[in-house]
Amino acid sequence: MITSTTGPQPADFADVRATNLAVVLRFVREHAPCSRADIAASTGLNKATVSSLVADLIDRRLVRETGLTENRVGRPATMLVLDGSPYAAIGVEINVDTVSAVATDLAGSGC
Repeated sequence: MITSTTGPQPADFADVRATNLAVVLRFVREHAPCSRADIAASTGLNKATVSSLVADLIDRRLVRETGLTENRVGRPATMLVLDGSPYAAIGVEINVDTVSAVATDLAGSGC
């Protein structure tokens, strides 16, 4: 439930999807390279949901597929890593006698 000034409101599909996208993106950032099955097993999301969320993240160019792994029993898994190359964040702090700036990419590396 999400509370607001008008009282408790049920979470809508967009809220749940946004939260799940953040969960998947955070998992890939922390555990890359990883597979969709790894994400599903660790987050508790079902495999179909993870596949849909990963497809969305790939479309947004936040995640990319790197290839197959063959160090496992069964079908090889397609591994995922952060992409985010088209994205950056810039921060500026202006004080009386100093100016500080920072630029970072999606992985937290300085640009």
